[in-house]
Amino acid sequence: MTFLALQARLVAAMRFRIRNGELTARAFARRAGISQPHIHQVLRGSRGISPAMSDQILEGLGLTV
Repeated sequence: MTFLALQARLVAAMRFRIRNGELTARAFARRAGISQPHIHQVLRGSRGISPAMSDQILEGLGLTV
């Protein structure tokens, strides 16, 4: 599995949890320590995520690789 595939699965996990009402984008952003506008842009696909941000998102979701 490539790093890009892992990032795509991570963004899909974020979308899934937000769509199911587990978290709002704002609550998730706060939990991950990332600005809400940045999270919104990542979810829309207009912005990518760096490896460091991936780590923050994983921690915010309580996931590991």
